[in-house]
Amino acid sequence: MRKFLNWLFNPEKAGQVSFLIVGFVIGMGAMSFYIGTMIDTGSLAEWFGAVGTIAAVAVSLYLASSKEKKYVDLHISSASLIYINNDPTAVGIEFVIYNAGNKPFAWAKTTINNFSNMGLKFSTEDGKNLSLIAPNEIVKFREIMYVSFDGIWDYKSNDEAFRKGIYPTVTVDGPEKNGITADILKISSRIKW
Repeated sequence: MRKFLNWLFNPEKAGQVSFLIVGFVIGMGAMSFYIGTMIDTGSLAEWFGAVGTIAAVAVSLYLASSKEKKYVDLHISSASLIYINNDPTAVGIEFVIYNAGNKPFAWAKTTINNFSNMGLKFSTEDGKNLSLIAPNEIVKFREIMYVSFDGIWDYKSNDEAFRKGIYPTVTVDGPEKNGITADILKISSRIKW
């Protein structure tokens, strides 16, 4: 029954279903008109009422048996790249992430890419467990990484790229590859983390 209802209410099959329903009603109406003198088969209005009742029952059964689709809807805001003044090899990242969906998001890794798409990966795994962002949960991410390629992530070259409208990006991803990428619109330097 479920397969039939899925087929019946599939938008791709709408033309076929409409053709079948209209053909059925016309056929029954014609049969009622021609045979009506011998057997009382009811009027065309009664046939339309019966088809409408059957369709209403089928729709209500389908809606009652169908489950709400689970989805993840991530949003990143206030993303900023941070440089530590007294440590030229330190790069930090801060941002806020919000899951507006109705399914928890398994957060596996965070990657920041500079203007030339060379990236840094921040692991978000706690041992063997992934971090989870529940539906309607807001999480602030704040992490620092010590890197040796100063020339790629130095403040001056990134600031120059900012002035040209080329921004680094932050990507949050999970095992299902259902993450999100956002521009890092702020760059700042601090004396200490």
